[in-house]
Amino acid sequence: MIKVAIIDDEKLMLEGFKHTIDWEQNEYELVALTTSGKSFLEACEKDCPDIVILDIQMPGITGIDLARILKSKYPDIIIIILTSHDKFEFAREAIQLKIDEFILKTEVEFHQILDILEKYRKQIMYRKEEKRDKTFETYLMQLYSAYQSGCNKQAVQSFCDKLAETDPDFFKKGFFAIKSYGLEDFRYANVFEQMKVQKKYSINPSYNCSLYLCTSEFEQADMRCIQCSGLGSKSNDTLLGISTICHNSINLFQSFSEAEMAYDLHFYIDDPILFFEKNDDIQVTCKDDIQSMVSKIRHNIESSDLSASVVKINELLLFFKNKRLHKSLISKYMLEITFKAIEQIIQLGGNIQEITSQPLFNPYDEIIGIQSFDKMLQWVNDRLYKLLDYLRSDQQGEYDNFIKEIMNYINQNYTSDSISLIYVAEYFHISYVYLSRLFSEKTGVHFSDYLANLRIEKAKLLLRKRHLKSYEVAEMVGYSNPSYFAKVFKKAVGISPTVFQEAIFDTSHKQSEE
Repeated sequence: MIKVAIIDDEKLMLEGFKHTIDWEQNEYELVALTTSGKSFLEACEKDCPDIVILDIQMPGITGIDLARILKSKYPDIIIIILTSHDKFEFAREAIQLKIDEFILKTEVEFHQILDILEKYRKQIMYRKEEKRDKTFETYLMQLYSAYQSGCNKQAVQSFCDKLAETDPDFFKKGFFAIKSYGLEDFRYANVFEQMKVQKKYSINPSYNCSLYLCTSEFEQADMRCIQCSGLGSKSNDTLLGISTICHNSINLFQSFSEAEMAYDLHFYIDDPILFFEKNDDIQVTCKDDIQSMVSKIRHNIESSDLSASVVKINELLLFFKNKRLHKSLISKYMLEITFKAIEQIIQLGGNIQEITSQPLFNPYDEIIGIQSFDKMLQWVNDRLYKLLDYLRSDQQGEYDNFIKEIMNYINQNYTSDSISLIYVAEYFHISYVYLSRLFSEKTGVHFSDYLANLRIEKAKLLLRKRHLKSYEVAEMVGYSNPSYFAKVFKKAVGISPTVFQEAIFDTSHKQSEE
């Protein structure tokens, strides 16, 4: 309702105003009816009216004086001067004070006052709504700040109570949040009007997050109208992340969170408008899994297992994509891995600027500026893998010497039945996967084949000695199971150890007879 106050030193006039006009029926509230300007000013401190009708000539504080005080303290108040004197000096002073209406008592009936008041209804209601919206928006911004800082439930509820007091109907209607980039007011106004969206509240300009109040008829299906609206566009770099429709204060935070989560998906999905869709299968936090993978990558780089590092990095990137985790997490861990590679290169005396062809290589700025997952993959290929390739090429000579050392160790210890790929890898403090791959690359044969061939060749020499039995030879070349030795020998030579030994002796006997 619009609040009205009447100040006139004629009690008869006050009674006429009070009883001849049905104020409540016409949506007005008569908050003051007094002959004293002084008492009215005191009452204004607690409850200021929207319209003041006052007599220009009163004892004590005159109407002009009262109008001057009111306009200085309450610039938006509507003041109607009511007088029985048609004097130019009064009119001139009223104009200077920007009095809204100046009328003669003799020319206006009580019932005509309503027509005069109605002239200002739209203006007053607009100001009331504007003020309420600003207050409401202030509370929303405070609530959003509380949400960002992780305020307790009691503090959050106090903000929600203030919102409800400012606009009692707010939580009875639906609302949704949009986090946007490049969305201009003039572009969404017509679209949202067609979609029955009543108001927009700017929640946090720095985060481009806004809350939109719907009509009661607004449904989730209407949200899809945004998809066809042209609001989001690749051509003008306008991106939107849109929450589901919420209907109570409890879900207010949820709408903020949903809008941000939907917006963050732009890093993975090449679509200007993205809606939040709940997916219980996607874990929001997987820090333990990520940390475990990153630790393995760091260890692989430290131990020069560079091929394994690449495999693990690819697995980590795929993990991020499948879980659709926040870009900041990818940036954090890609930087950690990159700086580990740089640390290794510096220890080897490498020049980072020469390797990257960048005089001022700054991985932090480059990674933070990446806005899509595909661009992140490209950066990893162009930058990180280039660093790892340098480490790989720089260590080729070391690899050759390392493999020779391993082969010497095998040649000296092949007789032990415990020697194996895993055993040797542990002895040299490297992963068995890395050893297997490096050994194959440098020798052209698999580790197990090399060991087996070495043992078979040694076995052939021992079987030439007649006094040695097959099971004894098996033990001497590292096989604790004679049957298994026989099987391996036959597969490699084509005949069993016993037949091989007999054939050797038969040939020797025939040669001696001849």
